[in-house]
Amino acid sequence: MAEALMDAQEVARRFAGFYFGCLSTSPADIHRLYKHDAVRSQIRSFTPETPPGGGPGGGLGGVQAEGCGAIQELVDSVAAEGMRFQLRAAHGQDLPGGQVLCSAVGLAFVPCRTNGSRHCGCPAPPAPFHNTCPCASHDFVEVFVLASGEGGEYHVTHDTLCMLPPQSRGVGAMRARLESAELERAGAKCEAKAIRGEATLLRDQVGALRADLAAASKELEEARRRGEEAEDRAECAERRQREDVRETHSAAMEHMERQMQALQQQLMHKDAARQALLEDKEGLEGAVA
Repeated sequence: MAEALMDAQEVARRFAGFYFGCLSTSPADIHRLYKHDAVRSQIRSFTPETPPGGGPGGGLGGVQAEGCGAIQELVDSVAAEGMRFQLRAAHGQDLPGGQVLCSAVGLAFVPCRTNGSRHCGCPAPPAPFHNTCPCASHDFVEVFVLASGEGGEYHVTHDTLCMLPPQSRGVGAMRARLESAELERAGAKCEAKAIRGEATLLRDQVGALRADLAAASKELEEARRRGEEAEDRAECAERRQREDVRETHSAAMEHMERQMQALQQQLMHKDAARQALLEDKEGLEGAVA
């Protein structure tokens, strides 16, 4: 499978989609996705009610194939049963040496041997991956180890398929739902706590902004008051200056008028004295004559 440079998660997602698509449409070509010395293991989980061979107790059973040919035969045996795989999710993880660990989970369905229906509910004899009715769906987990070639192609070096008993799906799903609910609850608590923290921070910021606004308003009011007082003082000073200039001008004019009057009186006294002197002179001249 050729891939461009991408992260492990994207490689796993694309590979899993391609692998299970090939398994559904052309299972005879599945060996092309494996390296020549690859190893595949298939593990099935038995319940106490349906152990392998019908004996008491539960446990695990499985088979292993080495090499492309043996792996193809093992996959063909699964395909011959009519098993269909439905991929639900895939996860990738980087491994040393440029390898990628791909984990895929989903459901596997097997048609009924009796009438081909997947929902007949008929009993079934022990068969590979069949623990109760083959019509029931099974959870499966398949883990691939992918190695990158020189051309950027990924091939499987190790592959392990694990089939779970049908009833485990309900319990597992319930447990998964409970765990998911707990995780959601914890996440909601964390989110609510974070929201409360943000709300507290916002309240503090709003309070600080209000305090700053009040201080700024107070400073502005004080500046306006000082400006009005300065304007009043300037107007008073200008008014007093104008009054002083007016009073000084009036006093100067009055002083000049008084001086003019005094000069006029002096001139009149001088004229009168000169006239008297002239008259006295004329009288003396007449007396002498």
